[in-house]
Amino acid sequence: MNTKLLKQKILDLAIHGKLVPQNPNDESAVVLLERIREEKKKLIAEKKIKADKNDSFIFLGDDNRHYEKFADGSVKDIEDEIPFDVPKGWGWCRLGMIAYLASGSTPDKSAFVPFGIPYIKMYNLRNQKIDFEYQPQYITEEVHNGKLQRSRTEVGDVLMNIVGPPLGKVAIIPESLPQANFNQAAVLIRPLMYKDVIAPFVKFYLEEMTALNSITTRGCAGQVNISLSQCQSLPFPLPPLAEQEKIVSEIERIFALVDSIESDKSDLQTAIKQAKSKILELAIHGKLVPQNPSD
Repeated sequence: MNTKLLKQKILDLAIHGKLVPQNPNDESAVVLLERIREEKKKLIAEKKIKADKNDSFIFLGDDNRHYEKFADGSVKDIEDEIPFDVPKGWGWCRLGMIAYLASGSTPDKSAFVPFGIPYIKMYNLRNQKIDFEYQPQYITEEVHNGKLQRSRTEVGDVLMNIVGPPLGKVAIIPESLPQANFNQAAVLIRPLMYKDVIAPFVKFYLEEMTALNSITTRGCAGQVNISLSQCQSLPFPLPPLAEQEKIVSEIERIFALVDSIESDKSDLQTAIKQAKSKILELAIHGKLVPQNPSD
């Protein structure tokens, strides 16, 4: 069994709205998105985040095509940007409409200290998790709260590498890192509301790779780069909040089973290897078959 392909199929079903059944009584994504937009306006007014230069929202027209309406009243047909159809009750938006995004930065060498604020580098994104025990680095609290203030992470934030290959390394900041910062090869994604539900769904959506594969990357000498603005503009399929919670729960349940299968397969392969080694050892020592004195 190819467990990697199995996980990929589960993610594909999830982002297309085919992993769990829809409930017509769930509050629609349109209502959810409007609530998030109101929260965003409030955060902008409180100067906690900056206003978008081209604030907009995506809607489905009477002709069943997707349009984007901007703050100046202009409307643009973006049907070609929508990668697939979503179930009734879902909606499309830009990732930057529902989340705060920020890119990281690399401070001067003098900012690095033996102990201080954890500084995440891309080699710490391993197996879609943050592994800070692997070659940890630290920066001063002064730099963390000063020069790198905009890239301070919080527990539950999504962190994704934007320099590859490979792209698609995505992880959620764990509770073991209540304070951290990160370098310029990644982008932070922090949902403006319902973070504990939306952040895991964002992570799984990005892991599936449809969104990232649609981006025209830049770079040279074998390197590929995605800009912060490209991340903010990514089309994002938004399910009703209740359905997002069910999808995330189901993915985590199935992935746990797949990981168990993978572990059992690894244990079996180890046992077979050990058995083969033991058989060869017995053979070369003359202990595999009985000796016949008449030979």
